[in-house]
Amino acid sequence: MKKYIFIFALILLSSSSCTKDFEDTNTNKNKPETIVPNLLLPYLTYSVVDAGVGGSVVTQHLAARDWVVSLGRYDWYSTPYWDYSILRNANNLILEAENVGNDNFKGIGLIFKCYLFARTTDCVGDIPFSDALKGKEGVYMATYDKQEDVYVGLLAFLEQANDLLDVDGVPISGDILYNGDILKWKKFANSLHLRLLMRVSDKMPDAKTKIKTIVDNPAKYPIFESNDDMAALTYLPDSPNRFPSYNAPGFDAGEVVLGKALADTLLTYKDPRINAMAQPTLSSVNSGTPEFVGVPCAMSKEDAVSYNGGRENQSLINKRYSHDPVGEKGIYMSYAELQFILAEAAQKNWISGSAKAYYENGIRGSFEYYGLSAKVDEYLIGENVVFKPSKGLLQIAVQKWISFYFNTGYEVFFDIRRTGMPYLYPGTGNLNGGKIPVRWKYPDTEQNYNGNNYKQAISLQGEDNTNTPIWLTK
Repeated sequence: MKKYIFIFALILLSSSSCTKDFEDTNTNKNKPETIVPNLLLPYLTYSVVDAGVGGSVVTQHLAARDWVVSLGRYDWYSTPYWDYSILRNANNLILEAENVGNDNFKGIGLIFKCYLFARTTDCVGDIPFSDALKGKEGVYMATYDKQEDVYVGLLAFLEQANDLLDVDGVPISGDILYNGDILKWKKFANSLHLRLLMRVSDKMPDAKTKIKTIVDNPAKYPIFESNDDMAALTYLPDSPNRFPSYNAPGFDAGEVVLGKALADTLLTYKDPRINAMAQPTLSSVNSGTPEFVGVPCAMSKEDAVSYNGGRENQSLINKRYSHDPVGEKGIYMSYAELQFILAEAAQKNWISGSAKAYYENGIRGSFEYYGLSAKVDEYLIGENVVFKPSKGLLQIAVQKWISFYFNTGYEVFFDIRRTGMPYLYPGTGNLNGGKIPVRWKYPDTEQNYNGNNYKQAISLQGEDNTNTPIWLTK
């Protein structure tokens, strides 16, 4: 499908009136109240993907010199994900799929419903869940569910999605992600299932067993097998469907630059991906000796701007993301990420198979994504890269972190928060008392429009600040 924009007007479908009388007196007889799923799916698909830099700033792939400085200095406010407006469209897809009797559309709706609820709860902890999306039923002030209960529901969504998706079932159209390939949707559902199971593996006793069940039953639970299966939306060359960072002036101005933590790691590992991620400093290029220099995280604006002599001596983000992003992707979940999940599971003896093989597959997937497959064999035997079982979990975590550069939104933060690897430096200009936050705050709209339930939630979870532990972090 060449265009996505025709579907944007469908966001109006997610709105609802406050009372039945209001609905009755404000019904446009010439406007349909339902819509076929194939018209809703493209807008939903486009709405969900996060191709921004926030996740890379908070996990020190990148350093903020001016733009998003508070984010980079860990002075966080309202959550970046409070996805209820998009969730209404995911829910509408499920309802309309039921109306037309298409289980494949319903399964896709459940995947997106899970994906959106997951990143919302991962940011803040307890959230409206079981009472959410019930405005048409008269529930306007949704109570909050415990994060543990939310995760039980999320895992059930994915189990149901896998059961519903049927390659021999009713075909779908309007699919800008997989072009109607239901097997790839099943692989996405089950790969996402493994991501969430790994997230709760220290919190839910049955998670490890379920990971093994999925891995041991590929006929029932197919998962990503290559980069061709990864869930990634390819952006188009024309506005408004270009990569979000197209012509972003802040990139050229150096408002966000290569972070020292990532730069030092890539240089130590002799990692050729640095050339695809960033640019050599302008001064080094002009002198004929190109070099990469990263800026430390969480510095004051003044210190970051002047570090190492200023912008000409700092590595800017690669121009592929702003000047020539044709074919750039917005990634929901990559093949490389899945392989690192499997590597961790194998290293912990939860599944059979070689942790080394999964680890190397993850690196190969990342190199292939950057068009660097010809260089991966040499890289894999490097001193800091060759797999060492005694350091296996750290090596897996570091390579997973590298692979998340500028993709998959804040998933990289959620994963590092779980493992503690690689280490995130608090920074000299840290505005959070020298600490890395564990969560974001609830949006102000919750205090203003759902105040009683908001107060009940924080009375149970704890004060609404960025250092209050949530169930996942306790």
